[in-house]
Amino acid sequence: MLIINENPFRILGLPANSSEREIQKQIALIKRYSEIGKTPVTNFDMNYLGDFIRDKDNLSHAVSIIEQDNSKLLYALLWYVDYNEIDKKCISLLNDGNINMAISIWEENTNEGINENNFSHFNNLSTLYLSIPDYNNLPYPESLKKGMDLKFKLMDSDYFRFFVEFINGYQYSYNVKELMSKFSDIILNNLIKTAQLDYKQLTGIFESCPENIRENVISSLISEPASKIEKIIGQTESKRKENPHKANEEAKNLFLVAKPLIMDINNILDVNNAKRQQIINNVSEELLQCSIDYYNYYLDEGSIDPGDEALKIVQLAKSVKPTSMVRKRIEENLPVIEEWVKGKEERDNILKVKCHFENISSRIDIILGMENPSLNNVEQLVKFTNSELKIIASKLGVFNKTYREYSDHVAGLSQHIVVTIANAQQIMLTNLMESYISNNQKIIALQTSIDTFKQAHRVLTKISLFQLEKELSEQVNNNKMGINNTIYQLEGIIYKITNQGGKKSVFEKFINKIFG
Repeated sequence: MLIINENPFRILGLPANSSEREIQKQIALIKRYSEIGKTPVTNFDMNYLGDFIRDKDNLSHAVSIIEQDNSKLLYALLWYVDYNEIDKKCISLLNDGNINMAISIWEENTNEGINENNFSHFNNLSTLYLSIPDYNNLPYPESLKKGMDLKFKLMDSDYFRFFVEFINGYQYSYNVKELMSKFSDIILNNLIKTAQLDYKQLTGIFESCPENIRENVISSLISEPASKIEKIIGQTESKRKENPHKANEEAKNLFLVAKPLIMDINNILDVNNAKRQQIINNVSEELLQCSIDYYNYYLDEGSIDPGDEALKIVQLAKSVKPTSMVRKRIEENLPVIEEWVKGKEERDNILKVKCHFENISSRIDIILGMENPSLNNVEQLVKFTNSELKIIASKLGVFNKTYREYSDHVAGLSQHIVVTIANAQQIMLTNLMESYISNNQKIIALQTSIDTFKQAHRVLTKISLFQLEKELSEQVNNNKMGINNTIYQLEGIIYKITNQGGKKSVFEKFINKIFG
């Protein structure tokens, strides 16, 4: 651990309990050696920690740190003290590289709890555990955890005052909670910079520390990922509002950045932690809004089908496992987009025959623009529509909703015009009863009406071949039968008038029978 490797007391080559006189004497010694380009060897070089530099600059920096009693105590907790013969023996073993033996002796003398004779053993053993990468196959995080456990047992004990007095004297006053907090901050920051541990391992190291320390550690650990998530959410929201047509790409980038950060937070905070859930909900909500804005934009703009992309983003929003209102919003929007996606094949097919629908619509508009469309106009519309519908049916099938809607629309419009013309023809024939034209003229008029009714019947027959809704199909067939019956009866009138000498009463009788 860097904070131990570069500890001011190591630079000085002294135990942390050294007096001011001893410190000044050592400073002078180091400076004398430095003047001739050498470095003195001390009993506290602790070569197991690796190389370090003991020069004038480092010496000056080290002295400036421990000049203040608060800093001196803090760094004493990160170094070794020489309190009794056991400490002397173990420190000597460390200098000889016999780490395992030093650990064994200090552990043997800490098994029965802290007292006024072994408080230094707790400090020294914990410093050793914090400074070695492994011990007897004990993984580095576990070694660190063991060191932290021992250190906080010391600080939380009644015998910690003996340690403090040993370092700073009887007159020094301190706040142990503040000291614990500062110590844990130093350890945490040092581990984050140098130890390459994940968040779960980092929180595990402080697992046995007091609750307020654990909370501070957690708060410190989540501050960075939480801040990064908040930043990327803000950037995504801004870009989404500015360019909703690119909201899908912004959502993917948000997820790519936020997902590993969420995993870090999940390793730090409990699954039911409110802060954790709020962060997740914020990410999920922005992802959902990206999906909605992207979907709505292209639904109106129409250049591409937004379904697949919008669905992917909603699924991303769901995958981070939001709660409460955000989850409810996802559940409300997801079926809408899923339904749209299901209809993609049909929409693609409709696009292929879009021009044919447009052709039919254009012909309908022409008919609607006529003041009095004729049967010829209607017959041409029906013939043209039938041709277009065959092409459409080959792509969509006869049960396609849009296909059926167009069939019904053309059929309904055409039938209305046909019936209107047929009714007008009937009124004209009825008026002939009261006219004083000759029977020959009446027969000619009847024949003309028959031709009109036959054309109307022919148009209705063509309409009846469309794939129509049941009610409309029945209407067309009923009207077709009615007109066919009228044709039959009008032909009968012509026959009877011709064979009965053209009496007016005969003509009136049959016209009244048909239309009266």
